[in-house]
Amino acid sequence: MGRPAREARYDAVADFYRDGWTDDLDDPVSAALLATVGPVDGLAVLDVACGHGRFTRELARRGAREVVGLDLSGELLRIAEAAQAVQPLGVRYVHDDLATTTQLDAAGFDVAVCSFGLSDVDDLEPALATVARVLKPGGRFAFSILHPCFVGGDDVSGAWPSAGR
Repeated sequence: MGRPAREARYDAVADFYRDGWTDDLDDPVSAALLATVGPVDGLAVLDVACGHGRFTRELARRGAREVVGLDLSGELLRIAEAAQAVQPLGVRYVHDDLATTTQLDAAGFDVAVCSFGLSDVDDLEPALATVARVLKPGGRFAFSILHPCFVGGDDVSGAWPSAGR
C-alpha cells in the first residue's frame, strides 16, 4: 500500500467498520450494483473507494482474475488487509487518492465499481478521469451514490457541500 498525500476523513470512524461489520451484500442497493456489474469471471476489476473491502472481497469470490481495491483511508485498508489475512482471496489493496494516483496502470481494468464512495471524493473530476484512464477500451464503470437527501457537510457522510452552503 502506498501513502496518499493527505489524510482521509474515514480514518476517524474506522472502528465502526471494524466492530461487527459483515460482508453481507443482501441489501437492495448492493444487489442492484452487483447485477449491474454482471459476471466478473476472468476479469480485472478495480473497486474505487473500497473502504474496508466488503465489495472488493465479493468481486474476488465471484471469480475476477484480478481485484484491486483503492482507498484514501489507511485505517479502513488495514481492516481489509486483516480480512485478507484470515481468508486470502488474492485482492491487492492500494492506499492512495483516486484523483492523483499513479499506482494503477492505464487500461489495466475491464470493470471499475464504486459502492457509495463517490459522494466522499473531494476532487471528483480528476478522480473520474483516473477511472477512465485505468479502464480498458470498452470497459465499464458501475457505481451507486447516495440519495440527494443525504447531502454532504462537515461530517464524514459526504464531501459535497450541502444545499445551504
